[in-house]
Amino acid sequence: MARPVASKPTDAEMEILRIIWKRGDSTVRDVHDDLLAAGRAHSYSALSTTMRTMVVKGSIRLVDERRPQKFAAVASRADTYATIAEDVMHRVFGGSIAKLVRSALGGQKHHSAKEIADLRKLLEEFDEKGGDKAGDRSSSKPSRKPPK
Repeated sequence: MARPVASKPTDAEMEILRIIWKRGDSTVRDVHDDLLAAGRAHSYSALSTTMRTMVVKGSIRLVDERRPQKFAAVASRADTYATIAEDVMHRVFGGSIAKLVRSALGGQKHHSAKEIADLRKLLEEFDEKGGDKAGDRSSSKPSRKPPK
């Protein structure tokens, strides 16, 4: 019996997506060359199979069927990261963004002053926009359905 296709990107698929987001439309050869340059050895045929699986899953799409075929990411980096973070927030932290952030901050010993300043700025922007009108996010439903 075949294993069901997961909707969340695997670690290998995230590597491929990061390359495609950086490069734009990319061939299997483009992705393969970038992985090799980064010291991550993958066989060309295994990479090609993974990218075809990603097309079936809907995370990348075929842009040009002429050889060499080019692929593009379906979702933006920001949308993908937000979907994954929201999924973790709901599955692991019961929908509580505070627990998610507290865990992320408590899990590392060193946070740069810039990272902390960026977090404060994000919170200020969130407050200026009115925040979550529904109140506590831990009790609200997700704005988009987390991937299975």
